[in-house]
Amino acid sequence: MRWLERYFLPLTVFTLLIVSVVAGVSMPSFYDWTGADQSRPAPVIPRIGMGLIGGTACFALLLAWIPIEQRRRWSRSSGGRTSLRWLLVMTTLMAVACIPIPSLQFVFSYSVLAFAIVRTAYVAIKQRYLGCLLLAMAACIWGPFLWAFPDAQMLTLFAACPSLMELMCASALSGQHSDHIAFVGIYVTSAKLLFGTWLIQWGPRIGLVYCVVVLNISLAGSFVLHALMRM
Repeated sequence: MRWLERYFLPLTVFTLLIVSVVAGVSMPSFYDWTGADQSRPAPVIPRIGMGLIGGTACFALLLAWIPIEQRRRWSRSSGGRTSLRWLLVMTTLMAVACIPIPSLQFVFSYSVLAFAIVRTAYVAIKQRYLGCLLLAMAACIWGPFLWAFPDAQMLTLFAACPSLMELMCASALSGQHSDHIAFVGIYVTSAKLLFGTWLIQWGPRIGLVYCVVVLNISLAGSFVLHALMRM
């Protein structure tokens, strides 16, 4: 079991990176395989969704029993409290920024996203043992959308599309078209980065679970985005 304790974390991170990239590149082929179109949903999609949810739950339960050698590094770190402070600050700023001036909303939302990226990079440099998990988190957020980069506006795709599912929920609740509240998706992407960075600093197990959950959300968003672009 010594080899499992030593190599489980790097192998799992590598697997997440590969799955994210492969899913992002092959999403158009997967969409065609499901037989989905604009007139009807594919019957296989709910089954795949339930399988992903069940697989994530099983993975989270198994993590409690799998030894991870690298977790000793986390026991000596107290950086999570600092990240939580920054997360609370940014949440407050996001709430203040939701004023009804569209141009200001987008400028501020992109500024918040830039801060989140810089903050994540800073943590990765300062605490290098977190780098692999932070890279996996970024891959799980953006990897499933790789197929769309040649065909969509790069900045909008990078900023808002990883939170497409949350943006659609906000659109349904507010009664506004998603194009009018796209800045909400940018805020959610920023929050994913900051919240994930905070969680990862508390331990590899909770970090891995967060990466898998975010990957599932991005996979669903990537599938929906492809369906919308086919219309």
